[in-house]
Amino acid sequence: MKKHLIIPLMIFILAGCGDDGLKEIESAEKNAKDNRMEEAVALYEKVIKENPEGENTAKAYYELATIYKNGLHPKLSPQIQSQKALEYYKSAYENFPDSKEAPQSMFMTGFILNNDLMDYQAATKTYKEFLTKYPNHELVTAAKAELENMGLTPEQILMKRLQLGKK
Repeated sequence: MKKHLIIPLMIFILAGCGDDGLKEIESAEKNAKDNRMEEAVALYEKVIKENPEGENTAKAYYELATIYKNGLHPKLSPQIQSQKALEYYKSAYENFPDSKEAPQSMFMTGFILNNDLMDYQAATKTYKEFLTKYPNHELVTAAKAELENMGLTPEQILMKRLQLGKK
């Protein structure tokens, strides 16, 4: 009699474990590819809500941030999208520091602070933290360049490079 109760219970428990948001991630990616951003956003947010510590949650944070950074949400202003991108990139690296999305998320946080929000103090702190945590990452050169050119206009950066080339 006990065997008959244990097997259905185990099936129920295993079925509830799910795929840690993988199906939603795949659906969200397809929606984003098909330019259905609101649907993609809803699916990524579902992954975050239902799997706050899941192995696919860092990717959901990162992909949401990328949608907002690129201004792809059709109903939100650029300012709100920049703030949301910043929020989601920070969540990716703060909540999942060992994920493959963490380094790029931290870099992008610095990038938004520097280039979109002109918060040079916070951007400098973020880039320096990035360089300390990820000294061998492929974005190290870009982070150093961002620090060197912080607050400069594209014209000023070009003039700076031209002057360095003359020396």
